[in-house]
Amino acid sequence: MLTNDTRFSKIILFGHGEGTVVAMIASLGEPINGYISAEGESEQGDKILINQMKSKPKYQADEFKAVLDSLRKGKLTNDVDPTIYYIARPSIQNFLMSFCRIVPLRGIKAIKVPILIIQGTTDLTVSVDNAEKLKKAKSEASLVIIKGMNHILKEAPADEAQNTATFSKPDLPLKPELVTSIVDFVNKLK
Repeated sequence: MLTNDTRFSKIILFGHGEGTVVAMIASLGEPINGYISAEGESEQGDKILINQMKSKPKYQADEFKAVLDSLRKGKLTNDVDPTIYYIARPSIQNFLMSFCRIVPLRGIKAIKVPILIIQGTTDLTVSVDNAEKLKKAKSEASLVIIKGMNHILKEAPADEAQNTATFSKPDLPLKPELVTSIVDFVNKLK
């Protein structure tokens, strides 16, 4: 549809966080000009989520693992412990089921258009090594590491409390290097 719309000269898919996987899937076989991965994971979804739960109390990690085990079998879990509801509530379990099956390192290899991988150094959710692994999997991709950029694409220190505080400050601007990197990438596309 967008290809036939004369208002658009280029179609570039941009994914952020888990959205990088959504954009990755959407890019396959579609007439797009580019793909941008911002703060994207390199590991399969279930590994990411299990790793994130390691910082939580053991009972929460165990509860979450039980939900994931059920999802791996194709079964939803309606009775979810309130302490893990934010990450395993029934309304997102279908998404989790599909998210946990995708291997981004394999998916990025299948993309046939120019790729820009963007990663911030103070992202406490997705570490820089993920971007480096994605780049290694797709050597012709462009990689931009932005010093002092956190998961929400804004200037933030590495200190967890101060970094997290930026999430509730909607007036903070995007990191300028993010904007220039995207503009430069888009302008180079045919």
